[in-house]
Amino acid sequence: MSFREYLGNNIHIKEIERLYQGISNIQPNSPVPDVKLVSMNDSTVSLPSLSKDKKVIFYFWSGTDKNHYENIFDRVKELKGIKPEYEFIGINFRTETNNWKAIVNKFEFDANSQFKTDDFQQLQENLIIYPMNKCIITNDAMIVDAFSNIYWNNL
Repeated sequence: MSFREYLGNNIHIKEIERLYQGISNIQPNSPVPDVKLVSMNDSTVSLPSLSKDKKVIFYFWSGTDKNHYENIFDRVKELKGIKPEYEFIGINFRTETNNWKAIVNKFEFDANSQFKTDDFQQLQENLIIYPMNKCIITNDAMIVDAFSNIYWNNL
């Protein structure tokens, strides 16, 4: 019996299929999905281009939750000392551009390591970004672990 037969006329079939496809696309040894982001200088970049020829940990934050992004930023600063072989790249979503840039500048993060998306749905469907403490570990534009947590000790 197929998946659709179990669901019958469920209105959430397309959403479930997109979630399944997103999870399938970020399994270990898969290429980093081609998600478009905006840099601090307003140019468009792709996720694979940010992770080519290096080890990267992508983490996510939103300007709508101050406690969350302050904690994430503190953790990233800590991890940079523990994992110097990795580049840490923040991906912001659901934050107005001027507010996003102000937050990055306030916390003195390297502008070259901060990006945002204006297409939250694309980000969510391609990278399955929940829970909010999720991070994605890559090596040379290939997924190593897309379901890690920024706070795990074995990161």
